[in-house]
Formats: sequence, structure tokens, C-alpha cells
Amino acid sequence: MITLTTPYIVTIGGSQVEDDTNAACMSFGIDYSSKIMTVVFKIGTMGGNPSNLVPGFYAQANGSGTITITVYCGPTQNGQTQYQWWLNGNLQSTIIPSATMASFVTQLLGDRNAAESFMAVVNGLLPGVTTAWASV
Repeated sequence: MITLTTPYIVTIGGSQVEDDTNAACMSFGIDYSSKIMTVVFKIGTMGGNPSNLVPGFYAQANGSGTITITVYCGPTQNGQTQYQWWLNGNLQSTIIPSATMASFVTQLLGDRNAAESFMAVVNGLLPGVTTAWASV
């Protein structure tokens, strides 16, 4: 969970209708074939039991309450630059530093290897022997 330094305030017709003070990663995934990772964040408030992000209704309705980041995680080749990224579909001019991405990529590799181990067990859906991936 991210506690916003400056709350995201939504005003309609001059009246404040929403004061979103938090943001959170709501989903992420990677296409290992294209080496593209997508992470979705939403803005809202904390609520519920157990506590979780409640996306702000008006922020979502006006299209500014969801932030989607797409990152190319593969090696620089074929016109793609490693850690090149897009924000809500727009290519950004900077590259995400390797130090920032290193732990995330390590986790994605671990997740892929764990998923394959889960499926490869005897009497599983894809029984067999796994070989761990060493790179995205």
C-alpha cells in the first residue's frame, strides 16, 4: 500500500466528492514470450476487513484512478530497449534503472519456476521434470 504524499481529490461542480489518500498494486503479470510485464495500480482509500484498497469511485469513473505501467524486461534487441516502459500506453523517454528492476525480475523468475514445479508433480496436469529458467 502507498500512502499518498498528496491526496488525490476529485471535485465535481465545485464540490469535493472524493479524497483518495492511498494507492496500491492491484495486479501484475508478465508475458514471458514477449518479455513484457504489466503492473496496474489504483487510487482510493483503505477499508474492509481484512483491510484492502477500495478504489475511488469518481477517480475510476473519470479515468484517472487507474495507472498501468508496462515494462519490457528482456535484453536490448529487435528495436526494444531493456527496461523501456510505457505509462498508460505512452512510451516514456527514460529507462527504468536496472537496480530498480533487479529484485522484481528475480521474483518473476521465481514465480515462473514455482508455477512450473506446481504443475509438473506426479499425477499433476503436466507431470514431468522441470528445468529452472535463468532469465526472463
